Amino acid sequence: MWTSRRRVGAAHGRRDLLDWFDGLGLSRVDLNASPDGQGLYRSLGFADHPDPTLSLRHRTRGSSLRG
Repeated sequence: MWTSRRRVGAAHGRRDLLDWFDGLGLSRVDLNASPDGQGLYRSLGFADHPDPTLSLRHRTRGSSLRG
């Protein structure tokens, strides 16, 4: 169960991470958030982006792309 204190601490941790990204000179951070988390991330400055997200699972030797 998340308490208010934990939520505040987690939010500070996310801000610290975003500050770290800024220090690295990153121009963009992509995030896949659950519907429940989207409000939190929007409050930290994340916004919807028109670029679609695509992903590919890396194949290990002898495996197929199926499943």
